[in-house]
Amino acid sequence: MLPYSPEGNYAPPPAIDSLRRGVSTGEIFQAMCVKCDEFHNLHIDLGSCRGIIPREETALGLADGSTKEYAILSRVGKPVSFQVLAFDSTGNAILSRRAAQEEARRYFLSALRNGDIISAIIQNPADFGVFCDIGCGCTALMRIDRCCVSRLKTTADLFLPGQKLHAAILSVDDDTGRIELTGRELLGTWEENAGL
Repeated sequence: MLPYSPEGNYAPPPAIDSLRRGVSTGEIFQAMCVKCDEFHNLHIDLGSCRGIIPREETALGLADGSTKEYAILSRVGKPVSFQVLAFDSTGNAILSRRAAQEEARRYFLSALRNGDIISAIIQNPADFGVFCDIGCGCTALMRIDRCCVSRLKTTADLFLPGQKLHAAILSVDDDTGRIELTGRELLGTWEENAGL
């Protein structure tokens, strides 16, 4: 089991003591995003205090343009992973989703090997494949020909956003940071499936 879980494995908001310790430990938490304000800061329900993820801390790749603004808006109403950077003078927790993603991505690129089986959560099915959250909002692609043993017109025929699944690592590209998944090999052969 990976030390970084996909966003969507929701748990109750962490206790304030844990959040305060998290400033020095760098622990990664997960809680519900309840709002995106006019400045594209995300507001997180922490129960005992307010959590704010400033726009520049909302996603890995936002600064260089590889992540689009709609990726921020799409987090509202969903659990997000984050690290606690600090508490401001009014007691608000200042959070970073980007830092959690950077830590998880470094781990994935160094530790994952072809054939490893991991848990993932479907983000968005498309005609060419499906993007999966493999931990802290880090994505991996499962191309349409790797989803099952039969032919599909679109991955939306098989998957829904938020669906949990197990997949195997097909490839990890250290240079580009891309991770590809496969599910086909976990399902048996066409003959085995046809015989059911």
